[in-house]
Formats: sequence, C-alpha cells, structure tokens
Amino acid sequence: MWKNLLITLLFLGCIGFAQAQNNFTALQNRINSTANNGILTLDVDYVATSSENRLNIGKNITIDLNGHIINRNLSEGKDDGGVFYVNSNQTLTLKDSNPTATHSPEVTYSDPVTNVIISINGGIVMGGNTNSDGGGIMVCPQSTLKFQGGTIAKNKAKRYGGGVYNGDGSS
Repeated sequence: MWKNLLITLLFLGCIGFAQAQNNFTALQNRINSTANNGILTLDVDYVATSSENRLNIGKNITIDLNGHIINRNLSEGKDDGGVFYVNSNQTLTLKDSNPTATHSPEVTYSDPVTNVIISINGGIVMGGNTNSDGGGIMVCPQSTLKFQGGTIAKNKAKRYGGGVYNGDGSS
C-alpha cells in the first residue's frame, strides 16, 4: 500500500512540476535564450502566476504563437500589468503559423455591438491589465511591433492602448 501511495505522489508531483514550467518565467527564459533576430516557436500555452512580471523584449525577435495562448491572467490592474514590454530600439514580430487551433477551455469574445459570442482560435495574447499604457503590448519609443498574425484580446489599460500602445516614435 505505501509503495502505491509513494508512486502516486511522485506521479502527481511530476504533473504539478510539468505544469509549473509553462509560466512567464519559463517563457522569458526562452525569449532570453533565443538569438537576436531569431525565431521562437511556441509549443505550449503560457500562463503567468500572480507574482510574475510582464515579458521583456530586449532584442529583435520573432515569436510564432503557433496556435498557443500567452495569458498574463490578471483580473486587477497592476503597474506593470501588460503582457509584453518592447524596449526602445527593439523589434517584436508576432505571427501565428496555426491560426485555426482551438482551445480548451474555449476562449470567447462578446461583440459589444451585436452581443454575438465569437470563439477565438489560433494564437492569442491576452490577460494583461495595467494601471498605465499597453495592456497587451507596450511598444516603447523608437521600437517596432510587426504584427503578422494571432489575436490580441481581453487586455485592459487604465490609460491608453488596451491591446497595444505605441510610444512616441514607435511603429
């Protein structure tokens, strides 16, 4: 009996450990280890824990969402509550090579005009909630966002740019 209990606990511990690896710290480590001008292709969804910071882009990088979700998961506003922060003189290119991917649980959006519920498929940047600008992506002055695919949805900013905020001189 004790042997079975130990095996079960070890198995459950492994599951918990595997799930913890799909947080923002793990994704930031992958961003940091990708070469300048390199491509990072996601192979899992990433969900931030409450203590994690936004994703810092300090190089020119392409992130292929590949049908996956990057979720900051904030219900309340936070001073650095955006999902991505693109530093000055850097370029973030977002694309999605799997735009028909479905999600479980389903991610939906309610059209404010028609009240129709829309399912969002493919790669998604979501869950940012900042007390300043750029709930989804903060594009600093003299930096660039190249948006080639995916969806930026369900982000909030107390000031400007719930989805994307472009600072002075950014593109």
